[in-house]
Amino acid sequence: MAPLLCVRNIAVKDRREPLTLELEPGGQTLCITADEQELRHLLHLCCGMALPSHDQVLLDGIDTAALSRQQLLGLRRGFGIVTATGGLIANLKLWENITLPCLYRQGSITPEDEQQAMELLIAFGYTGNLLALPGHLSLFERRMAAFVRAAISRPRLMLYAGCFDNLTTAHCRLLLQQARQLHENIPGLASLYLTTSSTALETLHPDCILDLQHRSTTPERSP
Repeated sequence: MAPLLCVRNIAVKDRREPLTLELEPGGQTLCITADEQELRHLLHLCCGMALPSHDQVLLDGIDTAALSRQQLLGLRRGFGIVTATGGLIANLKLWENITLPCLYRQGSITPEDEQQAMELLIAFGYTGNLLALPGHLSLFERRMAAFVRAAISRPRLMLYAGCFDNLTTAHCRLLLQQARQLHENIPGLASLYLTTSSTALETLHPDCILDLQHRSTTPERSP
């Protein structure tokens, strides 16, 4: 099966040979980066927000460097992104942050979308105000909102960028449980986990692990 996402020639310090990150439809890949700067760089490459230099980024086999801005935006509509900050709009309420991007992408919010969002909030145990502004939410609640927003957008690729780092064990376990459930519920969904922690996702058991911290190792495929 052809990769949905492929990042070639990732330069790694103290390593002669560059590495390659590949993610097939339905696959799960864990990439442990050396630091937050490397994590953000990979995220921006995967989303087409940064042009590759020595790297080469392919989406559906197409080199992103050859795509126009509109073509990149079209591909990015199929991405669900959960960052460490949550990426919420400060002057929009919690419910608006969850639903308005879906309205923008799809042109409407269906009752099924709203029901799914409410069910996910319940699964996260959220009992707070749906009209709360992001400034009144905890870090975990902002990440939760970003996940719910992504989940109802019918993604084909989920990008988790640092959102499992610096959480309590309980919150990390809860977010990972919902990520796994989403992956199982959407046929062909690809999930890429970017983290700076070697332990935050040790229970994930992905298809492939790319560890950029242990310079002497090669990408390993999980059993």
